[in-house]
Amino acid sequence: MIKAKKLLVPLLVLATFMGTASPVLGNYRFFSTVQMVCSAYRINVNYEDMNLLQIGDGKEEFSLTLQSARNDFDRIMLIGFYAAGKAVLKYNEPVGMVNMIIDIEFKGTEKIFASASSDDILKYVNSEISSSQFMRRIKFN
Repeated sequence: MIKAKKLLVPLLVLATFMGTASPVLGNYRFFSTVQMVCSAYRINVNYEDMNLLQIGDGKEEFSLTLQSARNDFDRIMLIGFYAAGKAVLKYNEPVGMVNMIIDIEFKGTEKIFASASSDDILKYVNSEISSSQFMRRIKFN
């Protein structure tokens, strides 16, 4: 009986760790893919700039904050959505919506908030729609 109790405590600790570590490792892989695609286009992204939230019904919402010059925000935004789409495809994440926050340095910091559905992003990533068609589907807040 004492051996069973000694074995039970480490098993509970291990089970707790495995239950919490799995989503963290999934987010790390997803975030590193976004970071890798953005860095291929010379856009710096930190892990603190990304957030993956559960919104219910098994769906997730991904948020990404990027820095931009004042004349380059549309290119930065398209690359951010493209990177998120590539990560969704690679890891088959159930992301329903992607939110983009673009910080523009011009006499202070201005912010542009944009969001797009995962379906539209995947069509853009798979070249089913052009970048101009995709830009018309983005919702600006």
